[in-house]
Amino acid sequence: MDLLLTIVVIALAILGMSVGIIFNNKPLQGSCGGVASDCVCLKGGTCDDPSQQPEVPS
Repeated sequence: MDLLLTIVVIALAILGMSVGIIFNNKPLQGSCGGVASDCVCLKGGTCDDPSQQPEVPS
């Protein structure tokens, strides 16, 4: 019974996220996970715009 309940809960979570993506009508985008602390996503910019990409130290 616990396994069935777990599967139902996970399926409902996936369904909820899918419906949110469909009705939001925006493409998926990544977060700034793993990027240095000066990520433009955290400052309200968009990571898709090449001019706003954080500079990579050389």
